[in-house]
Amino acid sequence: INGVIKKIDVQPGAMVKKDQILAEVEDTQAKLDEQQAQSEFEIAQLSLALQNKKFQWAEERFKKGIISQGGLDVEKNNLQKYQFDFDKAKISLESKKYSFSLTKLRAPYDGAISQLYKSLGDFVAPGQNVFDVVQLNQFSIYAQIPVSLYSRFKVGMKFVISDPLTKDRGMIIIKRVVQIFDTRSRTFDVYGQLESFTKKLLPGDYVEILLGAVY
Repeated sequence: INGVIKKIDVQPGAMVKKDQILAEVEDTQAKLDEQQAQSEFEIAQLSLALQNKKFQWAEERFKKGIISQGGLDVEKNNLQKYQFDFDKAKISLESKKYSFSLTKLRAPYDGAISQLYKSLGDFVAPGQNVFDVVQLNQFSIYAQIPVSLYSRFKVGMKFVISDPLTKDRGMIIIKRVVQIFDTRSRTFDVYGQLESFTKKLLPGDYVEILLGAVY
């Protein structure tokens, strides 16, 4: 949906839940469109109900010989017309409701806001990114470990990690242990996947692996 951002509820680093509202786009016109579609739907619904009663009454009169087949066909054709108008109004209402829902920008899944591309008052168009939301299990950990500790790292092992400044902790699972050593630094590379953490994380954050906390 096209519009100007009127509210932003989160900032980079914030943890979010699936379907949580992250920002809102100016919705005055979208709301008016939905209200008009709702009114047209209710009118079409009432007209269809009234015509259905007229058709049922015409059927009873036809059976009694009061009106001709032509008279019954007129009411039947009118019923089909009102049914068409009702179906059209229903589709229009659903479309306007969907458009209005798009003015609320929601998190597609649980995760963290890694980047914000728009500011309050900015114009946003379909296809433009406003946020980057990173799923927690998409955070990867990269570490260079001294060769002397090579035997202590196996794929599938879990380690506690810690922020050296805040002391917040989390858990990673080892996904890959590179079997080639760097001869200059005397280290090998380890890659892990974040399973949990107690604070807000952003790509590029530094954490420590606690070798004494293995699971």
